[in-house]
Amino acid sequence: MGSNIDLRKYQNSDSIADIYSKIVSGKPGYKAIIERRKEPTFCADCKKQLKEDAKFCPDCGGKGVQKMTACPKCNKDIEGEERFCMECGNKLS
Repeated sequence: MGSNIDLRKYQNSDSIADIYSKIVSGKPGYKAIIERRKEPTFCADCKKQLKEDAKFCPDCGGKGVQKMTACPKCNKDIEGEERFCMECGNKLS
């Protein structure tokens, strides 16, 4: 049997983190730290990369936006500059 089960729908579940920690360490009760990469924020107008906590661009005053990494409807990963989700057809804006 393969172990290629898609667990993305359980990403926020504490039980998945517990199981993962036990597999990685081999010790019961061990808590692994799973870091999630935060995408950089860019200015919507001049496309300059902003500091992590900035909401507006210091150069032009444009609003900071983050690049979408997953479809908000089906949670499928988005690659590149897709305008529609390849899985469910949801318009990505």
